[in-house]
Amino acid sequence: MTQSNTIDLSKLPAPDVVEPLDYETLFAQRKAELLTIMPELADTLALESEPLTIQLQVSAYRELNLRQRINQAAKSVMLAYAVDADLENLGALLGVPRLTLVEADPSANPPIEAVLESNTAYRERIQLSLDGLSTAGPEQGYVYHARSADPRVKDAKVDAPTFTRATLDPGVEATLPAGAIVLIPSYDAGLAEPSPGDVVISVLSNNGDGTAPSDLLTAVESAVNGEDTRPTTDHVIVQSATIINYTVEAELTIYPGPDGTTVLESAQQAVAAYVSDNHRLGRDITISGLHAALHKEGVQNVALTAPVADIEVSKSEAAYCTAIDITLGGTDE
Repeated sequence: MTQSNTIDLSKLPAPDVVEPLDYETLFAQRKAELLTIMPELADTLALESEPLTIQLQVSAYRELNLRQRINQAAKSVMLAYAVDADLENLGALLGVPRLTLVEADPSANPPIEAVLESNTAYRERIQLSLDGLSTAGPEQGYVYHARSADPRVKDAKVDAPTFTRATLDPGVEATLPAGAIVLIPSYDAGLAEPSPGDVVISVLSNNGDGTAPSDLLTAVESAVNGEDTRPTTDHVIVQSATIINYTVEAELTIYPGPDGTTVLESAQQAVAAYVSDNHRLGRDITISGLHAALHKEGVQNVALTAPVADIEVSKSEAAYCTAIDITLGGTDE
């Protein structure tokens, strides 16, 4: 198995083709250009109510809208920014269709609308698809095939044991077949009896706490063991993610003045988003991350009672929040 580094698209700087938008600059440019030609209009253009001034404002606003449309058109063909139908067209170039999580059923009462793969998940799979073309066993190639095997796959991670050659006493070495060596596991990748060539794929499900059911594991196992997918030297083991359950419990002290209910709801929403975003394989739940989510506008202090320490998560594990309990503890300056 070979490794591949995937670029974090969210950290890419905005491309130069996307222009910053500034109405005041556009208006000032138009005004300056007109005064260069007709300087005698300076007093007239100083009046906000002057029809000529209003016409320049309208012209600047129209150009602002045009530049915004050009920015949007440029972004629509970039993987980091494209969404919805634009993203599906980019996926089509690489032969990666969007997955359907729930099929539409117009005959049901009430009718059931299709639930599609999110833009974020779909974008990640498109990015991984080039690794999926390789049959050399790249790490991200396995991830792509695992995540494309079934729409219930939320995340997948790949790991493999490593070995070191044992140094043997001459007497012991003499008992071995000619050319034989002894390998000792230096990292077991969570396997009880690791062997050279083992590749472990951990699968996180979209449903419940993320535990992958047996039929989902079977689907992933079939996808990653295809003749055009798996190198002949790899022995692929597909397993469900190990789930680490935890709760978030905190008491907020707020500044006098803000409505406590509004502040509490804002903090609850932020924490819910944080735990949802980090319900992924290998994602730690950190005290600093929870404090950042809880410290919304109007919060003076946070007393976080659970978790009491960072929850460190391995490649084969995912942290799942079973409950969020945030209360107000009064006000303070």
